[in-house]
Amino acid sequence: MTRWQRILAALLVVQLALSAYVLWPREETVVAGHPLLGDVQPDAIISLTITDDQGQSLTLRKTDSGWVLADYDDFPADGEKVQEVLEKLTLVSSDNLVTETAASHKPLKVADDDFVRKVEIETEDGTTYTLYFGTAPRFTATNVRLGGEDATYLTTQLATWDLNTTPVSWIDTVFYEAEPGSAQAIDLQNAKGELHFVRSGEQWTLEGYDPAALSAGKVTAFVNHATRIVISAPLGKEEKAEYGMAHPQAVVHVTTRDGGYTITVGAHDEENDTYVVKLSTSPYYVKVAGYNVQDFVNYGAEDFLKSEP
Repeated sequence: MTRWQRILAALLVVQLALSAYVLWPREETVVAGHPLLGDVQPDAIISLTITDDQGQSLTLRKTDSGWVLADYDDFPADGEKVQEVLEKLTLVSSDNLVTETAASHKPLKVADDDFVRKVEIETEDGTTYTLYFGTAPRFTATNVRLGGEDATYLTTQLATWDLNTTPVSWIDTVFYEAEPGSAQAIDLQNAKGELHFVRSGEQWTLEGYDPAALSAGKVTAFVNHATRIVISAPLGKEEKAEYGMAHPQAVVHVTTRDGGYTITVGAHDEENDTYVVKLSTSPYYVKVAGYNVQDFVNYGAEDFLKSEP
């Protein structure tokens, strides 16, 4: 064996030894941590304020009737969505320590004045807590710090996208839905005039027009929009001039077996293509995407007819 062969053989032995050391199974070391919120239980939390890195904030508050959006005249929040986040918050723990130095707060985006999300929590006994959520070194883990402490940890319980500051993230977007088949007549009034639709058996007719001339697809879509209102954002209870309700773009009255309701369509926001909408059975003004009300605003009788071949 030559000198170079002996050197290569020795290097091979060292490499094999290192591989065996690295790959040899070892017993994991588990560090038992504690919940950052201590013994706080989800049901004890009565308020949650979330602030993002753009300065946008949203407050959820617990009332006798359930969770509400405090910034939107107590618009009802989706209790299940809120409960899910509360449970995750109370499970955030100190199991995985990242650093214990205050100098690391800004680089990790968990500083008092530099964070991805700040969550302020109030419990029923008046105690308050603040959690700062920062960068995510990997998809399933996020840096988190309890306010007033230097230690920063990794958590897999919550990601920053679970803590959205847009109200639509916390509500049931189906604002109203009539019972299937309950609508008996729909009156539409807009800039193109007035139309009167009547249910006849399982079909809809348009007063003054041959039923055979109607486009079933367009009429069905119109009825669906009138009997199921999906919103993109709540606004509140106060009517404002900019909502355009003094001169609405469309008014839709739906007659049902049990009574009826009116949908009033106000101002159009061209930037995000939404309209302000007011439902007569609710005290709230809401925003609705343009495609859900375009037939209310833009359609005349000719738009519900079959296209010429």
